[in-house]
Amino acid sequence: MTKCDVCGCFMQVGSPGTSWVCVPHTEINTGDERERCAKCTEHYGKARSSGQYIEHLVSGFVATKGGE
Repeated sequence: MTKCDVCGCFMQVGSPGTSWVCVPHTEINTGDERERCAKCTEHYGKARSSGQYIEHLVSGFVATKGGE
């Protein structure tokens, strides 16, 4: 199980309403891998990477049933 990067609660990866960031570790950066629970995603917004990466390639959001 994974912990939310904001509240620290355990969460199911890929659950509706969750968000994530995955920047792989390479020789030029230290990487950034985080998951955010649905409650924190709704309250604080989607997990975002730093500005040097193309956002839609390194982060995402799992839509709820209503498509939001």
